[in-house]
Amino acid sequence: MQLRSVFLLIALAILPAPLCPAEDPVTRKILASQPSPLVGVEPVTAVKEDKQLVIRSGKRALLRYQAERGDPPSHLKQPYPPGGIRLRQEAYEEEFPRPDIKPVYLRGGYIQAIYSPKGERITDDYPTNHLHHHGVWMPWTKTEFEGRKPDFWNMGDGTGRVEFVALDKVWQKELQAGFTARHRFVDLTVDPPKTALLETWEITVSAHVDKTTVDFTSTQTCAGDAPLTLPKYHYGGFGFRGHPSWDG
Repeated sequence: MQLRSVFLLIALAILPAPLCPAEDPVTRKILASQPSPLVGVEPVTAVKEDKQLVIRSGKRALLRYQAERGDPPSHLKQPYPPGGIRLRQEAYEEEFPRPDIKPVYLRGGYIQAIYSPKGERITDDYPTNHLHHHGVWMPWTKTEFEGRKPDFWNMGDGTGRVEFVALDKVWQKELQAGFTARHRFVDLTVDPPKTALLETWEITVSAHVDKTTVDFTSTQTCAGDAPLTLPKYHYGGFGFRGHPSWDG
């Protein structure tokens, strides 16, 4: 499968710890590749379809954003493809998750799929060996909040999760479309659960003849006076889960 026509050039800002004060948000940007000739590219649209926002160029899907938490539609209630390799069939191009996933892993507020210009899916979602991984998502792993240590990456531990809050803006203009969405990082180690961090995503998708580009901006702000501290750790933050065939 040829995926060389898709490029994401990543530039991550250095994140101070702790994330505080609330009025001084931290912003990360993922910068897309340079534009290419636009001759023959169809207009780009952004349409909410059930729990997903789907961005297309003509009939060709470019990106799917999972807004509300996904639940398996009736036509997806079938076994996962053998060997953990997702088959190219329409059922698996739509909402996830598959029905065998425990509720603790279910979530929204992430990019569920990105496609190459040839229509090949280059991301995965809920892979069998890492159920907490998604196409593009941005949780923190090792954190400290009010003396507790919620983990927003490893959802199966049940100490933290990232929730979808709202789609504030959906737009389309000629060969670009995008959206603004809000999320919250919820500490589950206390009763009742408490929001530690607020996040806003600003996404712009552009269609080109030979590639698709995605501009990604995440702005994170403390939810209250208490900081969310991020001790040094070897993973966490911006994540991209590639297609299962990339596992080798």
